[in-house]
Amino acid sequence: DPTLTTDDKTLFLSHLATDLGETRNVATQNPAVVQRLQKLHDDWVAAQASAPGAGETVQDRKGNER
Repeated sequence: DPTLTTDDKTLFLSHLATDLGETRNVATQNPAVVQRLQKLHDDWVAAQASAPGAGETVQDRKGNER
């Protein structure tokens, strides 16, 4: 998305057991975790793109497109 800033594109990983407010980014200290989560996300995105009905317009009961 070209509208995202560099800060928006930065991966953020927090350790909720020690930083419940999510104030510290520990992504650089945990590259294996970031890589695993990125792969899970990429696989999910690919599965959504190939799912039946992907790209079709869907309407709710009131006729609103989603």
